This record gives sequence, structure tokens and C-alpha cells, in this order.
Amino acid sequence: MSTVTTVEVEADPAIRANEPLDAAVRNATSYFQEGLERIDAISQTPTIHPEIRWSIDEDAGQGFLKITYRERAVDLPHYQNIMKRVPISQILDGVGRRSWMLRLLQSVNSRRYDQAIDRFERLIQEQEEAEANGQ
Repeated sequence: MSTVTTVEVEADPAIRANEPLDAAVRNATSYFQEGLERIDAISQTPTIHPEIRWSIDEDAGQGFLKITYRERAVDLPHYQNIMKRVPISQILDGVGRRSWMLRLLQSVNSRRYDQAIDRFERLIQEQEEAEANGQ
């Protein structure tokens, strides 16, 4: 059984001050949250405090956003980050926005898959060790 965790959202004040960009970021976040709920239902990887942060990417020059998604799996000791640099024009465009959110979701899904495989391999190893010890 899977539980749905709401993603905490943070956005730079400069994004919030720009009405069309703020609306696009909100739409992108909603789309991401919906996709993440589907990934959560399938992967059954409990996470702690998932966060998405939207900021102006000053390193990439004008016209880019930085999207940082952060979560910690229950069985891992540290947070994991995924960062994407996205042209603002793509976030303002409905098709581009969904495309970038799908890329972010693919990264999350890939990491969750790797975590599930790791858990499976650990269980097999524990079972083999128990059998070797006569348990």
C-alpha cells in the first residue's frame, strides 16, 4: 500500500512577482505532483520531505530557471537531489512545460527503480547469508 506525500514547493520571489511565470510554475508543479503520485503508487518507495524549488538560474544567464527536486528515501541516510536547467520560454509554453516535468519525473522514476533493485538485492543477500548460517 502506498501513501501520497505532498511535495513542498518553494519559488524565488522574482518568479512569484512575474504573473505569467508564476502561473506556469504552479501548473508545472501540479503536473509534477500528479506524476509523482503515480510513481509513488508503483515504486512504493516511502520518502521524507520531498521538495521542489524553482529559482532563477543566474549561472546560465538570463532566461533560465533552475528546478531542484529533493527527497530522502526512508531507508537512506541522506537527501538526493535532481537539478534541471530550463529555459523560461519552455516553462511558459504548455507543451514544453509538460516535457520538462516528464524529464524530471523520469529522473525520479529511474532513481526509485535503482533503489528498488538495491532493496531486492539486499533481501536476497540476507536470505543467502541466513541459509549459509543454517537459519
